[in-house]
Amino acid sequence: MVRMAERLAENFIPEARNESEPAYSRYKSRGALNRSRLNSRASLASSQGRRITLVETDSGLIEVESDKQFLDAFKDANMDAVHHLNATNPVTRGLWCLIIIAFVILVLVQCYSQIKLYISEPVATNIEAEYPSKISFPTVAICNNNQFRLTYLTGGRIMNRRSKSISGSLLSTGHDIESVFDTVLRKSWDMDAVKFLRSAAHWKSRMILGCTWPNGTSCKLSDFKAVWTTTGLCWAINSDPHNPYEVTGSGEGHGLRLLLNVESYERVDACTKHFRTKSLPGLKILIYNQTDVPDSSMNGVNVPSGYSMDIPFKMQHRSKLPGVHCIEENDEQIEASTDFNNPENVRTCTLRRYMTEVENSCHCTLRRAYTSNSTNDLKMAACNVDQYFGCAQEAMKRVREEGTASTCLPPCKSIDYTAWQDMNRLPQNLMPALIEEQEEDDEDDVEQEELDENVSFSTVSGGETFSCEDSAYLDEKQVMRIKRDAHRAYEMQARHQEDIFLRSRRLIARLRNAITSIERQKWGWHSDTFNGVADRLSNLTCFSNFSERHRDVINILESRPITSEEKKANQMFFLLDENGFKRNATKYMSIGDLKSRYGDKVDDVAEEIAIILRIMEKLWHVFMPDSYLKSISGDFSRMDRIIELMDQYELNKLQRRAWAEKMQSRQMKHFFEDDFYESYYQPLIKDLDTTLVKQIDEVESDWPKVEYYLQRGSAGKTGAIMFFGDGKKENRQKFEKLIIEMHECASGKLRKEAGKMLHSFKKSYRELQAAYGKLFKEELPDYLENFQFGNKFVGDNFAMVNIFLHRMNLEVWSQDRTYGFWSLACDIGGALGLFLGASLLTIIEIVYLCIQYGLCGKRARNMKCIPMDKLTRQVKKVATCSCCKKEEKPREPIYKKKSQSYQRRYTAEDEEQAEKFRSRTSSEDSKMRKNIWAQMNDPSANSTLTPSEIKHFLDQVQRHSQPPSYHDDQHPGMFHSMFY
Repeated sequence: MVRMAERLAENFIPEARNESEPAYSRYKSRGALNRSRLNSRASLASSQGRRITLVETDSGLIEVESDKQFLDAFKDANMDAVHHLNATNPVTRGLWCLIIIAFVILVLVQCYSQIKLYISEPVATNIEAEYPSKISFPTVAICNNNQFRLTYLTGGRIMNRRSKSISGSLLSTGHDIESVFDTVLRKSWDMDAVKFLRSAAHWKSRMILGCTWPNGTSCKLSDFKAVWTTTGLCWAINSDPHNPYEVTGSGEGHGLRLLLNVESYERVDACTKHFRTKSLPGLKILIYNQTDVPDSSMNGVNVPSGYSMDIPFKMQHRSKLPGVHCIEENDEQIEASTDFNNPENVRTCTLRRYMTEVENSCHCTLRRAYTSNSTNDLKMAACNVDQYFGCAQEAMKRVREEGTASTCLPPCKSIDYTAWQDMNRLPQNLMPALIEEQEEDDEDDVEQEELDENVSFSTVSGGETFSCEDSAYLDEKQVMRIKRDAHRAYEMQARHQEDIFLRSRRLIARLRNAITSIERQKWGWHSDTFNGVADRLSNLTCFSNFSERHRDVINILESRPITSEEKKANQMFFLLDENGFKRNATKYMSIGDLKSRYGDKVDDVAEEIAIILRIMEKLWHVFMPDSYLKSISGDFSRMDRIIELMDQYELNKLQRRAWAEKMQSRQMKHFFEDDFYESYYQPLIKDLDTTLVKQIDEVESDWPKVEYYLQRGSAGKTGAIMFFGDGKKENRQKFEKLIIEMHECASGKLRKEAGKMLHSFKKSYRELQAAYGKLFKEELPDYLENFQFGNKFVGDNFAMVNIFLHRMNLEVWSQDRTYGFWSLACDIGGALGLFLGASLLTIIEIVYLCIQYGLCGKRARNMKCIPMDKLTRQVKKVATCSCCKKEEKPREPIYKKKSQSYQRRYTAEDEEQAEKFRSRTSSEDSKMRKNIWAQMNDPSANSTLTPSEIKHFLDQVQRHSQPPSYHDDQHPGMFHSMFY
């Protein structure tokens, strides 16, 4: 305590003072002295702003005066430019004050930005390249975008299965009982979902047709292991983390080569909720490390069908800093990486999140797909097909949409593979080329094959093929299996895929409607479904009894002999000069003789005769029933066979391929265009168009001239002489009546009815022709193209993949913190030094000096002062606090202390003079304090104070905040403390 007092005294007593100057002389100029014994070190303010520090030591209580302020602390800490704040010029003080404030703000801004940067934890990524002699090849997984095979869903194993009785309603099926896929769900609802999904997925023996390791050796199908993801089953190769395959080179020559069958013919494109394939035909190639577990195939490299894909990749070993984005694996977590259900397994966290959601929502588990040692399987039943499609898929969809990044952090140490694609066309000789085209079979030679899955492969090759030995990608057995599988799938598509099935059914219905329409209109090719033109026109009264009403005329017309040249000359002579003809009928023996006599009149008469004869001939053919067919003669047995084959297909008695091949046989291929057209269409169109409609149109075109002849009276005369052999008046009238009646009937009802019949027949036949062409010329031939297994089939189903390392190097990415605590301290210290010329040690010294000078914290912290609110409420009496009382020790002279510094500064004489000075200077102040504190305890005085007096009283209390020291002999022990 002695040394502490000495150090405090040295701090508060300036060294520059004259040592010979007595201590009391300094107190004389500083005013009244305040004294307190509340604690060992208290700072008291005088009325002139002075500060008295009381230091209690073992030797006694020392009162030390100090005028230190905040500015003194900054000065003593050697703070730059602070001394300018005491300049006498106010402009100088203000300017430096603004400069210091601006720099302080800049320091605060810089410190804030650096602290913010420190909180953000910035990191730096270092990239190192390694060139090892061997590099572990990653795991390669092959995933088909189509999850379900059509032939399995619609095959006999499912459709002929007997399921358990259904109690209630199923979760996965709707109300469409006609849909074959709802039937599939009802047939298999109680099957184990994992077993169903594995059987419905693409088999590796059918999807993977060829595989070659980077060293040139062939892979085995046993090298591919099943890998389950939330989007389906994949097949992975090189998946052993303890013995991965290593490559010694990079580039195309050191890649994993795969020949893959996309099996696009197995796609389910039907409008079904659960089985429809929503993605394009193709494959996904997943490239990942052996220790990783893929949760979805959507992040893989897309490989469309019809292309040869080169997939180079590069490897990046990443080591991230633990934080909100990754987790550092400890030894327990590394050991748990082989146990799927272990909560410490970081790599299966995402899949476990999916499984947990399925178990909580559906009360069943799918963990058996991912591990065979599942403990939850013993506690919870496995999901069946109905639970999977009705509940589990929706649960996994929710997890996929919400994401698992917040609950499942990836490990900080990982190996990433970045891949890209180079696309090329497939080689032309992928499938063996057909070099000998078979002759077209007869319809009876086409046989239907069995499509049972258990039946052995067919030995029919479909023609001689050729392939180069050096580039033979597929052997004969593989080709035959592919053809048979495609045949089965195409047949199932035709029967169960809505777009194909509905299109075929509608085309068949359209052809049936066309045939029915023809038969209903009595244009059929059988006698019971055919009515000729004459039978149809017999409904018209002007046509039906025409032969009866004009029997005599018809007999004359039918028996009219051939006219000779002489007779023609006589008839024309009669028409030119009737009187001359009567005088000498044989005067002119030829038409030339007539022309020599009558000139151009002979031509006019000849034209009139020709028009009358032409009109009568055409009308005669129109009205004669013998001009039309009474029945159609022809062999239409093949048309009946076509309808029979169509019925067999609709009744599932005939396969689509067999039906198409029969229709493309030698007998059927050109039947409709050749035989049926000539035997059916041509005769009917001749009756309707040539004999009826066109004849009437030609009559109408010549009728104006005939009408002219009738008006001048020459038409009857010409008709009578031409058809009756004389020009009698009654014959003239009979002919005029006949030709007018025939014209009125032909140009009226007959022409209208003929137009209707022709339009109706043409429309019916066009519909028949269009329906037949759509079904047998487009639909079935297009279907047969699938079985040609040419470039179209190869482009739709095959793909080649070559996966290789782009460069024989490894990229090692590591993260380090770029801004730590010491960087922050250095930057803050630099900002302080740049703007304020200070360091962290300077700041610490300023704080220390503030504490030493009593500038920080509460003044007289152990004192209990009178609350101001008590005074404003005019409290009559406030009890004193006993905790403020402290016994006074007898004062010892300062000069008796052992400290040499104090002995030098304070002698016995100085102590005596100082005591006299203190007693003299403090008497007035002590009296004022006693009056104030006595007034506080006087109830009558407090009650009579006005507001202005209260304010003055409070100011005095604040100015003389320390309570007086009472030494009253008459009242010992009273108020020897401080009021609270």
